[in-house]
Amino acid sequence: MDNYIPKRAASSAHNKGATASKQQQVVMLSCVNGEPLAIPQKMKDGSIGMFYVATATPTEHFPLDIPKGNNPRFISDKKVAKLAHQYATNLTFTANNGGIYVMAKDGSVVYDRKNKILKFTCDVSRGHGHNDGGHTLAAINSSVDKNGTNGMPVLLFIAEEAVFPTLEKRVRAAEAWNSRTPQVIQSITNVKGGFDFLKNQLRPVYKNNVQWAANQVDSNGKEIPPENYAAEVCFLLATMIPEVYDYNGDYDVPWLMDLRRAGPSKVLKAIDAPNDNPGRYFVQSAKHANDILELACFIQQNIAASNKDYFITKKRSAAQLKKPLCERKGFEMRCFDGTTAKKAVPRELLLLIIRGLIHNKVQYSGTSKEFEFTPAGSLANLKALWSKGQDQVLNLISKIAEEDLETKYNSRLQLLIKSDTLLRQVCKILQ
Repeated sequence: MDNYIPKRAASSAHNKGATASKQQQVVMLSCVNGEPLAIPQKMKDGSIGMFYVATATPTEHFPLDIPKGNNPRFISDKKVAKLAHQYATNLTFTANNGGIYVMAKDGSVVYDRKNKILKFTCDVSRGHGHNDGGHTLAAINSSVDKNGTNGMPVLLFIAEEAVFPTLEKRVRAAEAWNSRTPQVIQSITNVKGGFDFLKNQLRPVYKNNVQWAANQVDSNGKEIPPENYAAEVCFLLATMIPEVYDYNGDYDVPWLMDLRRAGPSKVLKAIDAPNDNPGRYFVQSAKHANDILELACFIQQNIAASNKDYFITKKRSAAQLKKPLCERKGFEMRCFDGTTAKKAVPRELLLLIIRGLIHNKVQYSGTSKEFEFTPAGSLANLKALWSKGQDQVLNLISKIAEEDLETKYNSRLQLLIKSDTLLRQVCKILQ
């Protein structure tokens, strides 16, 4: 290898996990502490895949310009800032940090003993790049940019693709490597392409304001909050699927509400099996996702614009409950279009409301395998029904919540929304 100085890539990997602009990216790192340890991995078919353990010492000329691979997470600026400080000040950073895990092209890992340069190639289209350690990578690059090199190496683990030859195995490896820090389950679903059925349907205004993976930010650089997680979109879609919705007029909703109570794991498990029930219903209902999210935004924004105060649209901390209702702070919710409703209902109650609105207004065809709304279920009509019934519905839920939420439902909205009686009343108001 010639002795040369590479130019810093414009799309450096510390910029929000950005990948290289080219599919094939050659990475060169300074490895002044010696030759990487090469560990052959014997595969089931008898072939050999190589795994390497190395230390890289980042400099201004040899930064950690490693593209993002199948790393499930996005980058959190707060975590990067904290790690950058540690890298600049902690003399035992190498021993305390978990390092960076990388997937590289077969046969591309080369070490130049004379110049002490490690070189390998990442094919971004095949998920090569860092699969774990993205925050470490971004933090070190940030520290070197700001303070210059301090000679502190970082551990580097490089697996050739042959070690994980399929996308499924690469995703599992990324999941395992990321298990050092608990992973948001939807991040794994996202990296496997599990949300593509939704992404392909959503308009940009919604797609860009849904959190598909941990630490994802919106177009303004703000981290997307839990009420806009991808799983929440799926919960809203679940208001129309057959296990939830009996088209003979039955109001029974335990599956949906148990689903909400179980949290994201149950709904994401269903999505991971798109050819089975109920997973296939999520896929088939996705064509209505834009309307459902528009309706959800309308409901929250309509509540925020109201001059009336309701128990369920106010914060319920001990300090707030001591104040008169009109003086309590509003319960804020970020909508799926990126706006914020300063006075809104919690996401659990939003499910109940939408379920009540679409009752008997959506049909599922076993022949066409599609969901279709009746004329009464047009978006315009659903908005009109909510505008007309909003005050009555919110007064109803507020009365029950104020009287029974703490004593009867253990202060848990997940239990309140399982009430058959409450749903029947909401459905009747909104018909």
